Amino acid sequence: IYSGCCILGTNVCHELNKLQQAFATRNILAYCVASQWFGCYIGPSSWKDLWLIRGLAQHVAHTYTAKSMGLAESQWQMMEKFERVCELDVDRPPLIDGRIKDSTFGIRLLLWGVSELEVLKSHCVVHMMEQKIGSDIFVKVLQRLARGTSSNDGTDFIPGPKPLTVCTVTIFQQLKKVHTIDVTGFAEQWIYGFGCPRIRMGVSVNIKKSKLELAYRIESVSNHKGLQMTIRVFECEDVTNDHHIDMNEDQDVIELACKSRVRKVQKSKDGDDGGYGSELF
Repeated sequence: IYSGCCILGTNVCHELNKLQQAFATRNILAYCVASQWFGCYIGPSSWKDLWLIRGLAQHVAHTYTAKSMGLAESQWQMMEKFERVCELDVDRPPLIDGRIKDSTFGIRLLLWGVSELEVLKSHCVVHMMEQKIGSDIFVKVLQRLARGTSSNDGTDFIPGPKPLTVCTVTIFQQLKKVHTIDVTGFAEQWIYGFGCPRIRMGVSVNIKKSKLELAYRIESVSNHKGLQMTIRVFECEDVTNDHHIDMNEDQDVIELACKSRVRKVQKSKDGDDGGYGSELF
């Protein structure tokens, strides 16, 4: 592995006479450069771990998109990916099917290729993992995997540096060491399970109790038992509060405690408060 520099123009993938091609071209080029690290330098431990390599490469490219094109553009792209995954993930196999052997999975991959759902869902799952545990902890886990994960595929007799690999089980073991959140349910739902839930929500503020009242209803998913969700509440004075919810029912109402106190907005001389009333968030 040698260090280098890639200088690429936006006309590599599209012609110059095409309009609005910069965003799509930069995403493609960023993914190709990230694949040199997650894909060439660091590979999967088995065929079933290929989704993780693909998702990590897309995650690195998405980080570049947020830095170069702005947070709004990166969030818009992720929203489009999530909506597309919800449309495609209907009666489709999961990312890792425990009923299929690894050799059979590799043969099927070589014959049929990678579907659009597998490409998009792998990135969505890695993105949700980062949001669930935090970007700082997620970066530490990736750095630990990149430094100390070596191959165990019987290549010890090959002279020189051993190839680095990542495994789905290994990365979840690392997550358990650095974070207290149980990620077993997350893996069963999004990696070993199938189907995407559609959740309708409504929220209201109970000023007397200083709590949020959250009502939800789960739609269009069959295996939602044990579904977990992390709700991050942004309160005043830069206070954030994370709530981890187990959605075991089809619909329910949950109360979330708030740390910030309700404060009254002072009215002007003409009695107008600017339409704010009581400020909490």
